[in-house]
Amino acid sequence: MKKLLLTALCVLFLLVVMPLHGVAGGAVTLKMAMYQPANHAFVRYYTAMMPMVEKITGGKIKIKIYHSATLLRSTEMDVGINKGVADIGFSYPPMMSASIPFLGLTDLPGIWRDTKGFNDAFDNGLTELYEEAYYQAGLTNLKVIGLTNIGFWYPCANTKKEVRVPADMKGLKIKGMGRMHVKYVDACGGTGVNVPIAECYESIERGVIDGCTGFTSNFVSWKLMEPCKYFVDFAPGLGPMMLIVNKKSLERKVPKELREPLLEILTLLVKAHRGVMLADDAYNHDIVMPQHMKYYRPNAEERKAWIEAGRPLVEEWLSKTGALGKKAMEIVEKYNQR
Repeated sequence: MKKLLLTALCVLFLLVVMPLHGVAGGAVTLKMAMYQPANHAFVRYYTAMMPMVEKITGGKIKIKIYHSATLLRSTEMDVGINKGVADIGFSYPPMMSASIPFLGLTDLPGIWRDTKGFNDAFDNGLTELYEEAYYQAGLTNLKVIGLTNIGFWYPCANTKKEVRVPADMKGLKIKGMGRMHVKYVDACGGTGVNVPIAECYESIERGVIDGCTGFTSNFVSWKLMEPCKYFVDFAPGLGPMMLIVNKKSLERKVPKELREPLLEILTLLVKAHRGVMLADDAYNHDIVMPQHMKYYRPNAEERKAWIEAGRPLVEEWLSKTGALGKKAMEIVEKYNQR
């Protein structure tokens, strides 16, 4: 963890000390859309970094952040940026998996060895395949800049009982943070439901639902750890936030000589942010959440059961994604050998 944070700090130092000069023209303001609330670690990080982008570009590029879904909601992000509603934004790709099945890859349970395997796969071919998937689906204005690993997701925090194995999910109504999460809850024997995240706390508190899946940032930022009592400490997978840019915005608004430097800056910011998010993830998991929920840590045999419960979802995904999915899984397996 210390190595990741040191890498992030080194990258940011390089960005600060390499300002660009001599670029003609007035300042350009680009709109960046985020659906996370203002207190989310994700929003805090990029809010802090945007003045640096302006400084590095000699004041020629400004990026204004619209957080809390004030410009685009999570389910609108990819299409909205493709249309130019925002110039830049952070998408959670699995949100689009119903219409573009390939985008559900990252949420597939049991395929990732660890954060290094996840990041290495994206840095060595997967990112380009995501752009190809968008293109094949008609979202031809999207350019994928890079991916921030937002940490691990967990299959069940609930109010009713300790969950040790998938079979213990029977009888529980669990809100899934994404389409694949809902399907995984169903595969484990529970009942996966869709509830807007803004309504999740009240729904759990009132007993409309029994709990939720989620990333540590979900539990802390939305305070979902408060109404829940029990937490199964097994992570089926990891999650991405993908930085995407509208190509036409880049061409029409950004001076030609600043386009590549801007893309390079954004790419470095995304990679540096991985360490920041994973540190935040560890702090939430180890320090904040245990104050509210009782953890159960599955043993080796129980962990195998959680992985096996997700196998049908992996097979279903492969059947829907054809050659692109097969190529992606080859990359995943190369960097996630156990």
